[in-house]
Formats: sequence, structure tokens, C-alpha cells
Amino acid sequence: MGVTIMLISCFIFYILDLLPAIPENSTFFLELLVRIVSVSDDNFLVYFAMLGVIYSYSYFKNMGEFKEQESSLKSQLVETKMSLLKSQLDPHFIFNTLNGISALIEIDPDKAQKNISNLSDLLREIIDSKRDNLIPLKKELYIHEKYTSLILTRFSEDLSIEKDVEDNLDEILVPNLIIQSLIENSIKHGFSYKHKTLLIKIVIRKTFNNMLTIIVSNNGKPLVNDFNTLLKKGSGLKNILDRLETIYGIGNFNFGIHNSSTSHEVVTKIVIPI
Repeated sequence: MGVTIMLISCFIFYILDLLPAIPENSTFFLELLVRIVSVSDDNFLVYFAMLGVIYSYSYFKNMGEFKEQESSLKSQLVETKMSLLKSQLDPHFIFNTLNGISALIEIDPDKAQKNISNLSDLLREIIDSKRDNLIPLKKELYIHEKYTSLILTRFSEDLSIEKDVEDNLDEILVPNLIIQSLIENSIKHGFSYKHKTLLIKIVIRKTFNNMLTIIVSNNGKPLVNDFNTLLKKGSGLKNILDRLETIYGIGNFNFGIHNSSTSHEVVTKIVIPI
């Protein structure tokens, strides 16, 4: 509006310059000119006032939508954290461990006492590090040892776990309880009617491109679905994927599970930046 009025004013100035000289006693054109200029200034003010109102309305409307989205995201974050805490240590694991300890008290008190100590250490480490997304590999392996000692007691001779970790990786940060999650998934899906014994192998290496590779394989029940289908069917792998995406961002890590083509094994592989 303001620009339009200004253009009209400039046009009138141009016309006045082309007209013959205005008589001294004629004020019509001068008054018209003054009115045009004054109206032009007023319209500039009206235009910017309207513009300010429109942008203010848009801003506060967007702020309202943003607050609704923020509230929704916070709610989703709480649910995700609760799901994460649940996935870090399955309640059934605690119940089964306590039942196993109860059964050992009479037949092997020393072993029962050792399992109580290992369970106490495991729970203490989980509580101490539950707010940390990343922990040193040394601490992760310590938690792993406490966890596997209790698992091996429960499954006795039906389960074996081997570990092969490259030297000088103690201080590298890894997702909290990531190894435990992979072992838990291997046990849950590895045992079957045809696979009553299970060997789980853990291999951790530093690659040439400054990445850390964590491989957990087992000789149990082979996969019948691809990785994407498995993500949709269960929550274990999906929780691991969500954690990796939250920590490292999409495209900055590799995660997959497949049947080995060279051996009768199911291989879960995670590659993360150091």
C-alpha cells in the first residue's frame, strides 16, 4: 500500500514538472501535493503496523504449536527412557536368578553366596550408570562378567560364552549395557527344540578407520526373517537400534543381524565411531 501511494506521488510530481508554471494565487496543486505526501506517510505506517500484527500472530501461533510438539516429545522421551530401562535388565532375569540362588542355598551355599554377591554388584553398577548413555568398555565388560556369571549358573552346561577383546580398548566409550542386550537377544532366540545347547562368542575389535566393531554370534536357531522384518516383530532389536540412533545419529553407525554364510551361526554386528 505504501509503495503504491509513493509511486502515485512520484508520478504526480512528474506531471507537475511538465505543466506550465502554477499561478501564485493557486494553491490547489500545492494542497493536493501535501495531501498525497501525508497520505503516503500514513499508509506506510498502516502497512508496517499491519505487517507487525500479522507476524506477531503467526509467531505466537507457531509458538503454541511448538509448545504442543515439545510437550508431546517430552512425553515420548519419558516413555522411551522407561522402555530403555526395562530393556537394560529384564525383570524375569532377576526373578530367575533369585530362584536359582534359593535352590543353591541348600546344595551349594558357597555358590549361592557368590551369586548373591554378583547380583549385588550387577545391580549396583546398573544403578550407578543408568544416567550414562556411554560408559568405558572396561566397565561394560565388568558388568558383562557379572551378568554372564549369573546366566551361566542358570543354564548350567547348556550355555557357553566366549570372549575375545582386543587389547588397549578399555577407555573407549560404548553404549551402556549394549553387550548384555545382545547376549540376552541371543539366548532368547538361540535356544529351540533342535538347539538345546548354545555357544555365544563375543568379539570386539578396533578397525582401521577408527571405528569399534562388536560382534556377538551364536550357533543356535538360524534366522528365518531378514533384519527389517525382525525389527518389526520384536522390541529387543528395535530398542538397540533406537539407542544407537539417539547416541550417534542416523547414518553414523552400522547395525545388523544375519545368518553366517561360512558357518552355522547367527551373527549380530555393531560398528560405532570411537
